[in-house]
Amino acid sequence: MPSPPSLRLVLGSVAPILALALALGCGGESAPRPPDRAGEESAPRPPDRALVVVASVEPLSMLVRELAGPRAAVHTLLPPGASPHFFAPRPSALRAAARADWVLRIGGRFDGWAQDLLALGGADPLETELLALPGLDPLPLQRAHDHGHEGDTRRPGGADTAGLDPHCWLDPIRVRDAVVPALVAALVALDPDGDASYRAAAERFRRELDRLDAELRTLFAPPEPAFLSLHAAWGYLAARYGLRALGVVEVVPGEAPSPRHLAALVRESKRHAGRLLLVEPTHHSPAARVVAEALGAETRLVDPLGDPRAAPRADYTSLMRFNARAIATAGGRSARNGD
Repeated sequence: MPSPPSLRLVLGSVAPILALALALGCGGESAPRPPDRAGEESAPRPPDRALVVVASVEPLSMLVRELAGPRAAVHTLLPPGASPHFFAPRPSALRAAARADWVLRIGGRFDGWAQDLLALGGADPLETELLALPGLDPLPLQRAHDHGHEGDTRRPGGADTAGLDPHCWLDPIRVRDAVVPALVAALVALDPDGDASYRAAAERFRRELDRLDAELRTLFAPPEPAFLSLHAAWGYLAARYGLRALGVVEVVPGEAPSPRHLAALVRESKRHAGRLLLVEPTHHSPAARVVAEALGAETRLVDPLGDPRAAPRADYTSLMRFNARAIATAGGRSARNGD
């Protein structure tokens, strides 16, 4: 399968159209100007409207909704069912970014298109990059896995996030201990009147994450599942709960793996008696079918991004349970939490 064109090239080619659409509102109302920013300080939102939050991908939106509730209007740039690897923003995404009080992205090379889009829109919202959060302790990318997206990958202070695994939201403990406090601090800075509401929601959500962690530890009790995956999305989950990730089919998402890579993957999986292949709703890979047939592997649908249209994957804890049960119950293993 040929590699997709550079996203920076796509954005460059449509920038004039997007800018015109923004100016004209594409037949709708003109977008309000974002609040002014003074230096590094974030200006509180006007009290007569909801905070406008733009997130690059759905898991970030899920987390903000848990904490902000009706005090924030949350817009996700990546549409449901789309892949961040091949995303080409539409004019509506540019208009959303231009109105934002706060923009959240994962960072690294995962969603560099969000930063490029923000630059095109000319807005100056508060920005949060998950991979740069204090205390997150991100993992390195597995093997040569690289999402290949354009965009600035430098962390504050000049460090580069390009070599980091972006899928940090798939570890509920990192979410609890590093992500939630940072999101609450940003919400309070933008909307001081909501301080008590945000902190109460954060405490409730932390308790929910504690319960989720206990469930996952029970589900993944020995013998730990061993699995192959379509791409390297599951390193954080595997590291947290002692799972055995044996390898990935597509080292670079969307690029057909070499026969040599597939042969090595099959050998490694047979050596460890791996008979589980994780596939995803946004990726359809002929190579995955080849590997599954060569191993006689069971395939299980997992979803790192979630989908607000599907109840089992519509919020953060439901998404994590969906994925954990798909892995833990493969090969005849039974769920141990009584559900």
